[in-house]
Amino acid sequence: MFRLIGGLIESTIQPFIKEIYCLAVVNAGQQVDIKSVIEADFGRIIEQFSHLNCFPSLLTPGTWGVRVNQWRNIAQHHSFRVVGESIEATYGKSSPKRSIAIAREDLFSLSKELIRRLGALKSSRELTILNNIENLRDRLPIVETDIYSIATELAAAFATQGFTLAGLEETTDVVSARIIDVNPAPGHIRQIHCSQFVLSLGARFPQKGIEVNYETQGSAEKFKFSLTVEANRVLGELQLPFEKLAELLKWEKF
Repeated sequence: MFRLIGGLIESTIQPFIKEIYCLAVVNAGQQVDIKSVIEADFGRIIEQFSHLNCFPSLLTPGTWGVRVNQWRNIAQHHSFRVVGESIEATYGKSSPKRSIAIAREDLFSLSKELIRRLGALKSSRELTILNNIENLRDRLPIVETDIYSIATELAAAFATQGFTLAGLEETTDVVSARIIDVNPAPGHIRQIHCSQFVLSLGARFPQKGIEVNYETQGSAEKFKFSLTVEANRVLGELQLPFEKLAELLKWEKF
């Protein structure tokens, strides 16, 4: 559990906190050197952040009074031990070091608190971007997205709905995806669900025809859902493409 906590803080929570620290500094009317913040020690940023007197509970999860960077240090330096039914941890640069004793159940509570904070940081970042997208648009670099990045994004999205993206191929005119349904159900409700993925693909490949090939585990039955280049273009120009999808979608059974 400590290994997971250390990785969670180091790899995801830390960059989010550094970013929101920069915003807090700007909001306070001060200048910020983003490069120096990126390179700075996490503990120093947490200390400077605390002086701004904003989001204090963000920096100190739970009721133990230990800041998030110190939890990271405890986890990564393995400065803890099991004593009876408790976990004793030491942290800080003082001599002697500070110590805290927590129950096993508290360790799970700590992980949940950190996950909540990560969710709040990610959500607030997304909302900030959406609320300021027009101002940000011209400042963003133009980046060519390759098919591997798109496949990774789509695979993660489809997996949350019980589908596995088993393949994604791009030719001159068509993009074809192979989808495996890992949670099939009687009737056609899952096929209908999968057919809507042509819109996700079409949004990422607006100049191509789209094919989604549907399979289920343990069954030879297959379906193909497709859009022509023109149908994909028409749907891409609509605010509510689902209303026209059934008219333009081609459905084949094999």
